[in-house]
Amino acid sequence: MFYKLDIVITETQIKISFGIGIIKKGFQIEKIVDVKPVRNPAMVGWGIRITPGYSLYNVSGLDAIELTLKDKIRKVRIGTDSKDEIVEYINKIIKKS
Repeated sequence: MFYKLDIVITETQIKISFGIGIIKKGFQIEKIVDVKPVRNPAMVGWGIRITPGYSLYNVSGLDAIELTLKDKIRKVRIGTDSKDEIVEYINKIIKKS
């Protein structure tokens, strides 16, 4: 189930899905206050993790992007090997809005 994580970014949302797509989640671009590259601690692990400060969706590695969303206390982290490129792309979309 957690062998791959697909990330699809459109002009209006970020969609993630694990494996064959049974577990899916979406985040509206208009609700993103901030996005930045981060590195997760090794002890957090992989899969879906809920920590005191953020929810993590990850399949491998320690690199991720962190989304700060309007009206949400907990931040969202999405694991990726392309964190800098994804952050840059999302910031371009946010600036267009």
